[in-house]
Amino acid sequence: SNKQNATCMPCWHCCSAEGETFLSELEMIGSEPGCGHCDCNYCSDSCTLELRLSESCTPQCLTAECSWDLGACGKGLSSGDAQCESTVSSTDFFTDVVWETSKGVCCSIGESRDEDFSFGVYSHSESGALNPLGLNITQPSSDQVYSRYLANSNQVIAGMLLHTVRFQAEEECEYTEKYHRLYSSCRGAPTQEPYGVDAVFQSGSSIYSLESFKNLDDFYPDDSDLNSFGVPFGFKHVDIRGFPEGYPVLFDVNMDSTLSLKWMEYLVEGNYLSNAKELTVQLISYNPDNGVFANIQVLFDFARSGAIKVSHKVHLIVAEMYTKDFVFRLCLELLFVLFWVFNVLGELFELSSTGYRSYFRFENMLDLISLLLGGTVIALWCYIQIQVAPAFNMKPRYNVYENIYSEGNWLKLANDGLPMREMADDFYKLKVFDMLMQWYAVLNCLNITLMIARLLRLMDFHPDIGMITRTIKKAWSDLVN
Repeated sequence: SNKQNATCMPCWHCCSAEGETFLSELEMIGSEPGCGHCDCNYCSDSCTLELRLSESCTPQCLTAECSWDLGACGKGLSSGDAQCESTVSSTDFFTDVVWETSKGVCCSIGESRDEDFSFGVYSHSESGALNPLGLNITQPSSDQVYSRYLANSNQVIAGMLLHTVRFQAEEECEYTEKYHRLYSSCRGAPTQEPYGVDAVFQSGSSIYSLESFKNLDDFYPDDSDLNSFGVPFGFKHVDIRGFPEGYPVLFDVNMDSTLSLKWMEYLVEGNYLSNAKELTVQLISYNPDNGVFANIQVLFDFARSGAIKVSHKVHLIVAEMYTKDFVFRLCLELLFVLFWVFNVLGELFELSSTGYRSYFRFENMLDLISLLLGGTVIALWCYIQIQVAPAFNMKPRYNVYENIYSEGNWLKLANDGLPMREMADDFYKLKVFDMLMQWYAVLNCLNITLMIARLLRLMDFHPDIGMITRTIKKAWSDLVN
């Protein structure tokens, strides 16, 4: 504001005459008709008119409301000048912020002052959002990854994946012809049609944006993306590997708590679970201290009875077996292979010396099954370590969506869904890795059981231990029954 015109105080326009000096305006307080009780002198309780009119610099009058002490703190000082340029020193938007005076005579009054306040980022855009203090909030680059942890040491990979399978609502039901007035619809066949609403464009939702609605065509240029009311569909079918036909949504690791809550509101107000048949929540983490992946899945099954059945499973996968800590294990495995080869050669020699008819006895059949299981275990382990493990790799983050900070069409996939399919493929490879390791463990358990049985048979000559084998042999039929 200009101190030579009566324009910087709210009521000066009704107390002043155009062209008069600032001092004459103060003398005319209340003289103009219509001014009423408007006190053009008041600016604060600590800064009186006498202090402002004095030639000395008064710190309590050095505010915009008090016209910067009428320039007494420096030559040419006015509220339009940038005498007290503010700088912010902070690494977090929710910590205390220190405003430092940086130039002008303000520095002679006080070098810095602390101001406590809080604020929230109210919008996101590609160029960054301006919060109420004018701080420029920019989104992270696509190759930047925010680390998220479970139990302090398990880093979350990619984010939390939600996948729902839904059914088509049908008006005619098989068992309710008599009671058709008591229901509106029942569960039909699975569907892949778009459904729900984009809550950003739904009037009345908590995340509704009028500015985004004005630019609806920029976010959804295709009319097929809109429902009969002109509101965009919220969710579309995406075919990804390892899941049935359904609708995936990823909570990206780069989302902070505020943005994650907004996305949760998007799902709730967009009716993500409308006519849901099942919902899968998947989270994959990696523990670098132990070199272990954790595949965590929670399944919500929406039964026809209306109940929700909840089940979960947590599988741990050691992706790298042969590090410096596993040399001893490798030596034992090589020793096992040598013993297996020696046993196979022994069985072949016995078969050639006794003939087929004499060989196929219970004892030899037990040996044969055990050796076949041992060979299967060896082959499976070689396949896992040579084919599966080297090809398996995961990224800390997948750029699934075009822009998670977008002002509309939040679920628009980047590169026609290629990163989403890449992430799903890597998740599926981890699932296959886990399944093969489980089969390896099961076959190993069966083989160990058979090897114990073979050991007892070989010790049949011993008077005491042989009693065990002879007892089992005589009670075999009863044990089977």
